[in-house]
This record gives sequence, structure tokens and C-alpha cells, in this order.
Amino acid sequence: MGKTHVGMFTVQTGGTYELRVHNIGRGPTSELVTVTDPLPTGLEVDSVTGAGWNCNASTATKVVCTRSDALAAGASYPAIVLAVVIGRATVVPIHNVATVTTPDDADPSNGSGSDTVYSLSPPAPAPTLSFAGMVLALGILLGVAAARMRRGPTPPTT
Repeated sequence: MGKTHVGMFTVQTGGTYELRVHNIGRGPTSELVTVTDPLPTGLEVDSVTGAGWNCNASTATKVVCTRSDALAAGASYPAIVLAVVIGRATVVPIHNVATVTTPDDADPSNGSGSDTVYSLSPPAPAPTLSFAGMVLALGILLGVAAARMRRGPTPPTT
């Protein structure tokens, strides 16, 4: 099981993990394959997708994906893409571990993958309006108000 984060993780926006299942055994799988990812504190599921995978977030912080098609020895399933939201109070490092299980696994000790995020980008600053922008906006509002006052009250419609 391989797991990596893709790109930068940003507080209050989020980040993306790719979960990859690779069969390093000597034969194909023949039973249900289950990937489980209980997210660490501070992360919540935003979305989870993967071609051929049946995925759901059993809670806001736990993802379970399954599939029953055989995986040949040496082959990999398509990646599961897990988008997460990162809470404001989340501290680094964030160590995330996912596991893969199947009843016919001869060596379940190698059925996990992990990834650690060591830094988070700060959230994007709120948009601000410059002094010149505020003056322009105020001028437009005053112009609209003056034009309405010159026209007088609008007669009621019947």
C-alpha cells in the first residue's frame, strides 16, 4: 500500500492524498479488498474517488473503499484520491496511515502505507479593498443615490 500527499496542504482549504494498492504477492487476489483510512486529528474528508472503487466516508474522519475484482501479482489498482479539509488548529507533523486488507492475503504485515506532512501553508488572506477602491465604491454609491433622488419616488405598479 502506497500513500502520498499531492501538492501543498493549506490550513482551512485542504490537500489531497493518493492511496495506491499494489499486489506484491505471488498470486492474484480473489476476495474483497478493503482500504481503510482513519484520518488524523485536524483532518476531515472533503471527497473521495477512485476508478472501480466503492468509497464512502463512514464518518467525517474515516474513509473506507472496497472492490472485489482480482488484482494480479505485481499489478496495481487505480489510485484512490482523497481530498481533505485541514482545520485551523491542526498541528504538524500530520502522520496519516491507511491500511489494505483482503482475506486471502498471505502476509498482512505489509498492508499499510503512511505519509507525513511536515508543513502547512497559511490560509489565503481575506480580500481587502485599497483606500482608492473604497473612495471609488463610495462615489459610485453616492452617484446612484443622487440619480434616484432626482427622479423622485417610483409610482406603484398595478
